[in-house]
Order: sequence, then structure tokens, then C-alpha cells
Amino acid sequence: MPETAVWVTGWAKKQARTVQIHSLELLPDRLEKSVKVLNRLCEDTQHCTFEAGDIKDAPQDLREHDVVDFNAAVGSTTLEEENILLSVVYRMRAGALVLTRSTPSIKTMAYPVSGAALNHSE
Repeated sequence: MPETAVWVTGWAKKQARTVQIHSLELLPDRLEKSVKVLNRLCEDTQHCTFEAGDIKDAPQDLREHDVVDFNAAVGSTTLEEENILLSVVYRMRAGALVLTRSTPSIKTMAYPVSGAALNHSE
């Protein structure tokens, strides 16, 4: 869900600024729900774009972005998270920021640990 986008667009409006937000959701049905939530909670979504896809693959070029925010969680193991974050950082320009936050209980609900990850941890 687009909690960060809701907060950032509200902040920008109070500052008389415009921000561009590109939201990437792994699953198309989650993307559809995110768009509905954002449209309901934000007065101005004209500067928001949306895409369904895997952060490992899309978008390939992140150099135009000042900040990349990982909402909730990426990956199912620490190693997988680190590899995904590194793949994103390599696509960003120098000086841009990566914001990460994770809630393990929500993460495991949204992205269950795969069988391969379970076998690897034994």
C-alpha cells in the first residue's frame, strides 16, 4: 500500500512543492489496490505513476530518482534482501538515497518464505 506516497504528497502540498512518485508493486492486484488507496487519500495524484513488476527487473534505470523507498519488505532472507538492494543501488545515480523499512510480521504475511529459503537455512 502507498503509505509513503500519501505522506509525501501531503507534505509537498503543505510546502507548495511538487513531487513525482513512481510506485512499483510486485503483484498487479496489489497495484490496483494501491492506486485506489492513493486516489482516495490524496487530493493530487497527477504526478504519480504506477507499474507492476519485480524491483529486481524494473525499472532498469533509476538515475532520475532522488529517493528509492522500499515499502514493507523485499526478499525473504537477509541475503536476498541485500542482493536486491545492491542491484537497485547499482542502477541509481551517485548522491541519491535509498530508504528502507521493514516490519517482519507484515513481511512474512505478504511475502512468505520460499521453500528454497527454508532449505538453505537448515
